[in-house]
Amino acid sequence: MATRVRDRSIQLKNTRKALSARREPYWRQLNPGRYLGYRKTETGSETWIARWTDEEGRFKYESLGPLSAFTWSEAKASAEEWFDLCEVGIVRAGTVEEACRNYVDNRRVEISDNNANDAEKRFKAHVYGTPFAKIRLNKLRTKQIERWRNDLLAGSTPEHTKRTFKILRAALNYAFRSGEIRSDAEWKRVSLTVKGDTQHVNELDFYWPVEQRRAYLKKCPADLRDFLTALSLTGARPQEIAAAKVEDFERFSRKLILRHRKGYQSRLKARDFSLANDATFDFFVRMAADKLPQAPLLTRSNREGWYSAKGNGAWVAQVKRIRRAHKFDDRLTAYHFRHWAITDWLNLGIVAANVATLAGTSIEMIDQYYRKHVKAHVDDQLAGVETVL
Repeated sequence: MATRVRDRSIQLKNTRKALSARREPYWRQLNPGRYLGYRKTETGSETWIARWTDEEGRFKYESLGPLSAFTWSEAKASAEEWFDLCEVGIVRAGTVEEACRNYVDNRRVEISDNNANDAEKRFKAHVYGTPFAKIRLNKLRTKQIERWRNDLLAGSTPEHTKRTFKILRAALNYAFRSGEIRSDAEWKRVSLTVKGDTQHVNELDFYWPVEQRRAYLKKCPADLRDFLTALSLTGARPQEIAAAKVEDFERFSRKLILRHRKGYQSRLKARDFSLANDATFDFFVRMAADKLPQAPLLTRSNREGWYSAKGNGAWVAQVKRIRRAHKFDDRLTAYHFRHWAITDWLNLGIVAANVATLAGTSIEMIDQYYRKHVKAHVDDQLAGVETVL
């Protein structure tokens, strides 16, 4: 049973100085069942300790850190955060690594093995086994997250850093939603944008007309050619086409169902892409031929899907190999075929709102990344307008 302890004024420096060294901390009650303690040992160490009393009168303890690292106010705030966790049944705050592992497990159940494998691969490379991974969530601070991000940037590309950091933030957000930490403010203060992050700019820095795209596709093996053609016809993301099943191709209604997790809270979103174009419809009829409903709609030459067993997109290495073997622009990625399709639709005069719906993106993104490519076309249209002059 809990016993009453003497309340000490340990918030005062002179009081702490006058106290004798002993194993048992000196306590100050903050609220019923909530105590903040100060431990002073014969070796000279001084530590803040939190103690919480559960409904059955049992004590739970948490070491908050050395006196040198926390003022009284900071130790009190840290203790209050831990007390709040105790109230909802989380007596021991997990570490960053535990949060990442829990997130991977959740992705594997709620999303897919491919999604979980990608996150796990990044965590193994940049989180697991590091000092950063051992930090408890209730002690995680903005500066520590910034330092981790900057260290990652020093040894990687801005694009890789941004993507990996987004996945880490998703893991921390999952821990927050699961009640493992009281606030998500510490990592919300850290910007996703890093110096040199030019992914979207580079993707749209150059445009290939249809004939140039055909020239590249002719150099590709049949399976990669079909994969990139599907992107060109639908403006889909490579991941969407790779994940599409035969049953997603609805022949009677002439539409293809595409799914993605971009945007707010990364919820799975589905959209119907119209296959009104006869050539496009015939292409997908050929892709779906002699396949079971649950089979991948687009397959490699070995009849397997485009995701490897480890969750990697097999198209990435193939696109790189072809472009280098035949001296194409080294910036080329499969994603360009999506961007060029979107640009073509806009230049055809399809309004931005409809293009955004077709591509599964927002009007804001269309305006931000495609305006410069459409401008020249608009200039040509204006030049042809009959005037009153």
